[in-house]
Amino acid sequence: SEVEDTPCIFKYPIAYPVNIRNGYASQIWKSPIYGEDRVGWEHLHDLSVTLVGVFDGHGGYQCAEYCSTHLFNNFAQKFKGEPTPKSIQTALEEACEMTQSQFHEQYEGDTSGTTALILVVNNNSMSVACVGDGKVVYYPQVDGSDIQTLNLNYEHNTSLQMEVDRLDDMSSDSKYKKVDPSEIEMECKKYQYFYDGSKLVTVPPEKIRKLFDCVHNTIGVTRSIGDIRNGDLLSPIPTVEHIDILGSGIVVLGSDGFWDQIKEEEILDMIVIKLHEIIQVHDEPLLRLKDLNITQRKLILKHLQVEAISLAYTRWGGREAARDDISMIVCWLDET
Repeated sequence: SEVEDTPCIFKYPIAYPVNIRNGYASQIWKSPIYGEDRVGWEHLHDLSVTLVGVFDGHGGYQCAEYCSTHLFNNFAQKFKGEPTPKSIQTALEEACEMTQSQFHEQYEGDTSGTTALILVVNNNSMSVACVGDGKVVYYPQVDGSDIQTLNLNYEHNTSLQMEVDRLDDMSSDSKYKKVDPSEIEMECKKYQYFYDGSKLVTVPPEKIRKLFDCVHNTIGVTRSIGDIRNGDLLSPIPTVEHIDILGSGIVVLGSDGFWDQIKEEEILDMIVIKLHEIIQVHDEPLLRLKDLNITQRKLILKHLQVEAISLAYTRWGGREAARDDISMIVCWLDET
């Protein structure tokens, strides 16, 4: 149940005919009147593809909101051929680039940005695209086995060697220069950057600093959409992972504001406890996820929708202490 000082939990139902039998999105903003996170979903009937996404905005809500209302349509425009892992990945990469370009054109001067977690479901497979941070965790049950816990993406920051290598390669470009923090040149015409733990610190060229009234930018991710003040250092290109749908199960997409407070194993415990409650009520000791009817599935999803996000909010310390918005989507997937 909701804690007493929890502001409105925004709750949205999701229901599509392709594999995602039911789903729910939930959000708690750190402010009762203003939040930077957005969620979105779309079913592309012509392609028999369903997309859901969590967009964790920073520096304002504009970029996250733009992505939640435009990125899926851009995916449809960029998609070519039959749905395959390769065609889906290409469309996701091009859609993220296209969305960033459109945003910069339509909101000239806006400095907000957003990370992106996107789940694409087609027939018996799914693809997970990640730009920045946040996590997608899959809890499938195959036949009568125990419910598994599978992380479907990795986060982009300077603790990931692949990202450090990508950024270091930028220093060969005439526009970028990796420096020691003590060697910052305030009148430099290049982007200067260095690493501060797992964070990236950028000092834009003098004209950019004057234009946006900023000295430097510190950000915890190395990929995002928007963030015009950082030039091309923050890539909008997602990494994409593909996996087959395994039996029946639940997928949870969450922003870092959610997963910073909730462990993957806690979600598993919530699923198992609710399943056992249903088993006790119906006196069916061998009940599996795939045996549940639509009402029982909704009970588990709605339980996760409120219980998990309320727990995350409580651990942040409530309204006075919360330092981040909290967003999550839970979906039920079936193998067909």
